[in-house]
Amino acid sequence: MADTTAFWLAALPLIAWPLTIVTAPAAFVLVLLNWNKPASIVKRFRWQRWVAGVLSLVQIAGWVWLFVEMFSE
Repeated sequence: MADTTAFWLAALPLIAWPLTIVTAPAAFVLVLLNWNKPASIVKRFRWQRWVAGVLSLVQIAGWVWLFVEMFSE
C-alpha cells in the first residue's frame, strides 16, 4: 500500500508542478521508510517503489537546481 501511495505522491503532482515541493520529499520518505517491508499479502508490484523513488529524487533535484539558479549571482 505504501508503494502505491508513494508512487501517486510522486506522479500526480507533475500535473500541477508547484505541489512537488511538498509531495516529492513526502514520497521519498515513504519509499525510504518502507524499502525493506514486504509488498503485501495481496500481490503488489515493487516497481512502483523504484519509480516513486526516482521520480521524487528527480523532482527534489529540480527544486534544488531552481533555487540555486535563482539565488546565485
